[in-house]
Amino acid sequence: MTGRRLAIVTAAVVANHVRRMLVAPWLGQALWRHPVEAMKLARWSPHGYLEASLADVSWPAVALWLCQQVILSELLSQAAARSAKPSTNSSLKVNCHRRRQGKADAYRVLLLLAALTLAESSYAETCWAVALIGSTARLLFYNGQPERDFAQRLLGANPARAALLACLVLRWFRTVALPHATWLAASLRSLKVVLPAAACCVGASTVHLVQHSNRYFLVIEMSDMLVTWGWSVILWALATAHR
Repeated sequence: MTGRRLAIVTAAVVANHVRRMLVAPWLGQALWRHPVEAMKLARWSPHGYLEASLADVSWPAVALWLCQQVILSELLSQAAARSAKPSTNSSLKVNCHRRRQGKADAYRVLLLLAALTLAESSYAETCWAVALIGSTARLLFYNGQPERDFAQRLLGANPARAALLACLVLRWFRTVALPHATWLAASLRSLKVVLPAAACCVGASTVHLVQHSNRYFLVIEMSDMLVTWGWSVILWALATAHR
């Protein structure tokens, strides 16, 4: 069983890497491409980031992204339902059992692929939301009057786009931030600290990369490959430790 689990994990990680690099990178990023680069821009130039965010957002792009999220969620639920372990009734023929086992494994690969894609999308969305909230708050509340006037003029000149960005931030809070915060709190209360610790490490590493991006230029350039290796190590460890 361990060998089968490792094979499923490897197939899903490789498929996700191909999806991210060649087939459909927008599935895991959508409106928020290059999340670390976006956070760097928000850190060093909040004016430029707010202006770029207002210029880039559009209703068609948001509608397309929402459709993608619905499709991915449906794929996730369907694959989860179909990946249940097939019956091992002795009356079944061996070849029929193998076909069912192979089909269930294929659905498990799809399930894991959809889960990885949604995880990367949630990460990119979180980076975007934090960057937008941080840059806007800095301009409105923590800088001088000229910066405050600039932000107010920019938002006032694009009210529809500003409202759309606000709706996207509220959606992120309701569908990503709040559920994950609830999950972290429940995990800590039940003393299940491995996954919460991993999530905290990802967040701390992202902040460190943004603050010291000049030191880690090569790491950022190789981020796609490093993400693939990171998924591999985490999922291989979970597959091996599973009982």
